[in-house]
Amino acid sequence: PPMKVRQPLAMTGGEDAETLAAAERRIPASLRHRERAVTAGDYRTLAQQAPGVDVGRVEVLPRFKPRDRRRDVPGVVSVLALPAAPLGPAPNPRPDRPFIERMHAYLAARTPLATELYVIGCEYVPLGVSVGVRVREGFARDRVLYEVREAIRRLLWPLPPGGAIQEGWALGRPVRARELEVDVSRVAGVLEVRGPNLFERVEDQWRQIPPSGVDGTQALCLRKWQLPELLSVVVVGGTDVNMEAPADLSAAPNPFAQANAVAV
Repeated sequence: PPMKVRQPLAMTGGEDAETLAAAERRIPASLRHRERAVTAGDYRTLAQQAPGVDVGRVEVLPRFKPRDRRRDVPGVVSVLALPAAPLGPAPNPRPDRPFIERMHAYLAARTPLATELYVIGCEYVPLGVSVGVRVREGFARDRVLYEVREAIRRLLWPLPPGGAIQEGWALGRPVRARELEVDVSRVAGVLEVRGPNLFERVEDQWRQIPPSGVDGTQALCLRKWQLPELLSVVVVGGTDVNMEAPADLSAAPNPFAQANAVAV
């Protein structure tokens, strides 16, 4: 009898055939690096082409030694790579050991002999955000609050389409409350923004970051190899003009605690 082959489960790790337009964009870089990693651009291009891994983002940190967190070390190149992942809630994408080993093996065969090569993931810094918004008349409150949460997640996401220019949040760039406020204010249906408040993780507890700087705004400072990881986001809103951003991430405020509130 004839044999039949069935595939009951979807396969992972595959890749679509390269399009002609993608090949045309790749050819100049291939002619430039010729399978040798010399410049930062060479490392970035070759890392994105590493077989057997689905690469979402690559950053090159020349002269950075990750074990000691030291910079300006001659002869050292660190390639920071993150796997591809769809935009979503935490946790953020992290490379596993096979991902690191495959990319390191591919790059090590193409680097100069005197180069000390490291392939690393980024160091994520936990971040919590709370914000209060005043919703415009005619807009569904729950939908507006959902879109505000998604706007904050998208802005802080480490991969495209995250970040200010849709390339992922920039390495080492501080997270400023004012920047989040501008992004939230662009959401359709938001009339006014209160906050946001930023929280850092200290001994398994959320602590609100105190205002600092000339403008007195909150900011989560990051080092060159760090990115924020949004672990908690609380958004409250309504038509009340006094809707304030919560000062605590433990729970959203009870909307029926007000004397003039009516439960429906």
